Amino acid sequence: MFEKKFRVKDLLSLSSLEGIKVLAGWDSLGNIINNINVMEVPDVEDWVQKEEFLMTTGYMYRNHSERFLALIPKLKERGIAALGIKPKRYMDEIPAEVIECAQSYGLPLLALPAQTTFSLVIRETMEKILLSDLRKEERIVHQMLHCEGITKEELTDLLTSIDIRPTADTTYHIILPFSHEKDSFCDISMLKQELRAALCDYHAKILSTEHETTAVLICISDTESDWDACLLPAANPFSRTAQKHKVSFFISEPQTNLLKLNETYADVKNLFFSAKTLSLPSSVITWQTLGLYSALPFLEKTPFHSYAIKKYIEPLAAYDSVHGTSLLDTLRVYVSFNGNMRAAAGDLYIHYNTMCYRMNLIKETLRLDLSDIDELTCLNLAFKLYAQASH
Repeated sequence: MFEKKFRVKDLLSLSSLEGIKVLAGWDSLGNIINNINVMEVPDVEDWVQKEEFLMTTGYMYRNHSERFLALIPKLKERGIAALGIKPKRYMDEIPAEVIECAQSYGLPLLALPAQTTFSLVIRETMEKILLSDLRKEERIVHQMLHCEGITKEELTDLLTSIDIRPTADTTYHIILPFSHEKDSFCDISMLKQELRAALCDYHAKILSTEHETTAVLICISDTESDWDACLLPAANPFSRTAQKHKVSFFISEPQTNLLKLNETYADVKNLFFSAKTLSLPSSVITWQTLGLYSALPFLEKTPFHSYAIKKYIEPLAAYDSVHGTSLLDTLRVYVSFNGNMRAAAGDLYIHYNTMCYRMNLIKETLRLDLSDIDELTCLNLAFKLYAQASH
């Protein structure tokens, strides 16, 4: 369903091979090409790879067609995709018996144009091969995100076709990168390349696509413990990559069921839209790290939003405006240090006694009981809502 590989027949449309001719093996023009090589050594059959397009000037065989005849069955046995010979320079014509031999073995034999430049053919062919592989990966990721009209076995087969072999312990995480630079988009290919290199030690692989105008990454690890290991503070390639490129990674909860990845994708989109406008200190964001912030989008649509701003924020802002004080910022820092007065005083560069004086004034102004855990929770939410509205 997703097979769109570069094949021998696609060589006929390359600009670097304009004028190419098929001499034999017409029934095998559907052979897949995964690599390209140049042959100018006598023992080439020891070096060629399966699904390789092999090119030669024929120099080693110019006066020895019998060597060519002996070579073709060996190349066929090695599973090469096709053989391209560039005549005229070292041989006037490709011998008829060589053409007949290639036809008998079902090996595509191509006469390359006299003006062929091997380096240009290699570059153009490899670009086409890489593009074909990328499109296949993108189509597979799209199917994984939707899981519509496909079985678990079919999804597993698709992943196996790109050298990923899921087991019952395989864990999937869907990741949405978000750039903090205004009017900037994430370079998905660069992020994927760096993460692939960093994750190879953790038995994890990265797939990607552009989906619904958003870059999407899927991290596939052998087990959840492998995933946990790569997120340890000493390692965490996601954090390093995010900081380097000024992006945040919004990461889903772990999923082991291939057919539930669509639900996981919907969940991480909710995380993304809930948190991307917040000024969060972390560059790797999950529902767990989001914590109290996860309630903010829902609170914005309730009366609590205006209540919290009016009760906790506006009175101190008004007091500061009239008296030239910094009570609102003092309370913000106090909350950020979880009520640790000395730590807050140190961060504000004020004496501890000054901190105590300000906090007493704040309690009187707001009529706060800072020993009440519910009051502290509401206060914390108020500052988060205020910060979000000011962002």
